[in-house]
Amino acid sequence: MRKTLLSLAIAALACGNAYSMYLIGEPAGEWKPSVGIEMTETAEGWEWTGTVAPTTYFAFATQLDPTDNWDNFNGNYRLSPATDGTTAAEGIYDLLLGGQGAAFKGCGSECVFLITKDGDKYSLKVTPKGDSPVDPPVEPTVNMWSVIGGFNSWAGDVDMTKLNKDVWAVRIPELSGEFKFRADHNWDIDLGTTDTNPVITEDGVYPAVKQGRNFNIGGSNDVTLFLQPEAELVTVRFNVGEATPLALRGGMNEWNWTPMYCLTKTKDEGVYMLTIQDYKAGTAFKIADYDWGNQYTAEDKEMVAGGFYPLIVDNGSSTDMAFAEDYASITIYLDTKAQTMQAVKGEDSVGSIEAAEGEVVYYNLQGVRVQNPERGIFIRVANGRTQKVVK
Repeated sequence: MRKTLLSLAIAALACGNAYSMYLIGEPAGEWKPSVGIEMTETAEGWEWTGTVAPTTYFAFATQLDPTDNWDNFNGNYRLSPATDGTTAAEGIYDLLLGGQGAAFKGCGSECVFLITKDGDKYSLKVTPKGDSPVDPPVEPTVNMWSVIGGFNSWAGDVDMTKLNKDVWAVRIPELSGEFKFRADHNWDIDLGTTDTNPVITEDGVYPAVKQGRNFNIGGSNDVTLFLQPEAELVTVRFNVGEATPLALRGGMNEWNWTPMYCLTKTKDEGVYMLTIQDYKAGTAFKIADYDWGNQYTAEDKEMVAGGFYPLIVDNGSSTDMAFAEDYASITIYLDTKAQTMQAVKGEDSVGSIEAAEGEVVYYNLQGVRVQNPERGIFIRVANGRTQKVVK
């Protein structure tokens, strides 16, 4: 008999707890020391699952008192929160053994109550119960985007450069026919168009979808492509050169970094350009990178085409700039070394100024040829290259 009793005692200790745990209060039917819901013993502690209304009060007890002696019960068996009316929301709460009157309020939905014991300390863990959320599919990490198509016999990817968080760009001087974008030089992930007649003949922004149809450029063109994989957009710009991390950001594009307003490189190192169509007088802007780390502004809202403006480079403390007139087309030239900006009307832009091979000619900022340039800022053109000079 003694051996049997000893075996039962050892078995009880092996379960981890030598006594039961009860949920008491309104969920048990009435507030009485003799009434409680016995919780399920687990390897972690004691557990009960159910719905308790937000206005329902309850506590816990290590033992029920069949005599309904509240003083004895509250002083020895009752487990309560530190503050009466504590809402049993998701979280972990310390329990006070011998609580005299504090109680929890319901979690308001189906929850799991788990009481654990560490030495002489008890705690309650409340966890909302429900179906486990389905994790969204994990997209593979993409290290590189490239362009492939008929222009390279679908056999040689042209790698794109990552300009910022979600913009990749590449200039292809002779792009013609069909092409697509693909990730890491394979066809596991590729982006194409939704258009049933995808012939692109002008600058624009086009939707891109996985496993879409081939994009198509009519004829052979000097094209700069911008891909935004997360936004699923492709921006196409003709004859603008290689893209840079800098863009015009202002009222014309809600101050966002957008590929259509990205500055591109010129033949001169550190000099970038952008032609703006249909500029409206007073539209404020700055020139900045994606994170606004480098911001360029003239702090002048009365600028005009033909002007030459020194720039402030800062982190955003300076004011914006703007042109005082409407322009159907205006080209700006940013010199990042000299920290200056020129503005030229579209028909007078440097790109339209030419000189015969070996000839050196000068133009003013209005695009008018000057025979003997003196005292001012001029554009020097020689051997197909342009250069700003001050005399």
